[in-house]
Amino acid sequence: MKKPDHTQEKASEQENFPIFKLFLAGLPSSANKTDVVKAMQDQYRFVPLRDIKIPKKQNLGFAYLEINTEEGYNHLIEARFLNIKGRKVLMKPFEKGSSLGKFKNGVS
Repeated sequence: MKKPDHTQEKASEQENFPIFKLFLAGLPSSANKTDVVKAMQDQYRFVPLRDIKIPKKQNLGFAYLEINTEEGYNHLIEARFLNIKGRKVLMKPFEKGSSLGKFKNGVS
């Protein structure tokens, strides 16, 4: 018997969550998505991550986090910092109108 494919279901379920976005400033240039995920799991494992976006061509020292819950988002805003590869990285609310908010095509 073939197992049912729930990937479409899970994707559509995730799309129904509101998205809370954070801007990370001061990311080490050698950091990648895996480093950010590991730091989040080590320091804030109860905050449900939806996505991490870092510039594709090169790490420019910033990234975006998408969080699924307002509670997790608020907790990260209060915490203010995430330690990634020995560096204190600032977490702040993403502001849509900022010049960095317009950076779209070069983000993974």
